[in-house]
Amino acid sequence: MRSLKRIIAIALLCATLAICACGCAAKSKPLLKYEDSEISVNLFQLYLSRMKGTLCSADYFGTTAKKDSFWDTIVDAYEKTTYNTLYRDMVLDTAKSYLAAIALFEERGLELPDSYIKEIDEELESLVENVADGSKTTLNTILSEYGANYDVLREAYIIEAKIAYLREDLFGING
Repeated sequence: MRSLKRIIAIALLCATLAICACGCAAKSKPLLKYEDSEISVNLFQLYLSRMKGTLCSADYFGTTAKKDSFWDTIVDAYEKTTYNTLYRDMVLDTAKSYLAAIALFEERGLELPDSYIKEIDEELESLVENVADGSKTTLNTILSEYGANYDVLREAYIIEAKIAYLREDLFGING
């Protein structure tokens, strides 16, 4: 767990935009906004952290992705694109897709069933108990290394649940 935290922390140093260097308030400034829907700076930082964690796994680049030199490696000589730019832009594109899905969710007048919210809250309580020894403050300290806190993580879970619910609404359960 400690190693994963360090990996993700390094990712934030390597992969964040200049505007991502703000504090981890529960309601940070919006990075992306469309009508009443938004993706906050802190949510974007959390998404960057997730990407870094994935890239540092054995299925991808492993320990190579832990090195600063990896992020400066040029992967497209013509465009002079580095891994840092490539994956940051990929996360940004995903965040834009999430924003569009949230807006469509709201446009269609959908609401998450209480059971979805209950499941999310139970998962978060499980994290507090199992990862932070029952202390929400401790969990917030751990999450702050990733530009997030309990509320930002809850928001991420809710967005993912809305996207799943929207997918079912549009295409059916096995769509």
